[in-house]
Amino acid sequence: TTTTTTTKLTSRTTTKALSLSTFKPAVVLFSTTFLTLYSARQWVIINSTPLPTLWQWGTPTAGNHPRDRRVIGNVIHGAGLYPDGLQGTTYLASPWISSQGHSSLKVSFTRYLGIAADDVASVRACTTAGECHELWTNKNKAVHDQSWTTITYSLTPTSPVTTVRILFGLGPTKAGPSGVTSGPGWSLSSFQLTA
Repeated sequence: TTTTTTTKLTSRTTTKALSLSTFKPAVVLFSTTFLTLYSARQWVIINSTPLPTLWQWGTPTAGNHPRDRRVIGNVIHGAGLYPDGLQGTTYLASPWISSQGHSSLKVSFTRYLGIAADDVASVRACTTAGECHELWTNKNKAVHDQSWTTITYSLTPTSPVTTVRILFGLGPTKAGPSGVTSGPGWSLSSFQLTA
């Protein structure tokens, strides 16, 4: 006599319903693509030296800049190269953006950057409380983007703030013979601040 015992195997799958509160989509505090002159005029140029043509808006016509979209950038018309021998830093500053109720922020932008190793490009965040923080600088390294590049930085102010602005800096640049130029500098095609 043969007795066969059959054991039924079962699998148990536990499904846990996910609460919608688990997903926290980014809150867009400010966004622009520089498509219109109005969007460009929301930004402010802060010069340590009077160079009104260093930051320009439009579709680039200079050879060293991408020509597929409207941008705000350094000398995008004419020679297309930022000047040599800048003594200070010239900033392109975003509008003041309300961040009330948010303790952690992210800034994202699409850039096309060309900067020599001995020149300085930078990104800073400043608050109305007077706190400024450097998010990035090229730190004696050349940067030559070959295509549009999207960059994201996290920003957590050390004190509660309600308003913030982002600054893109160029300079100082190396001293050299008169008329020497260095590179194309910044081209920015989009910018967004989220929480």
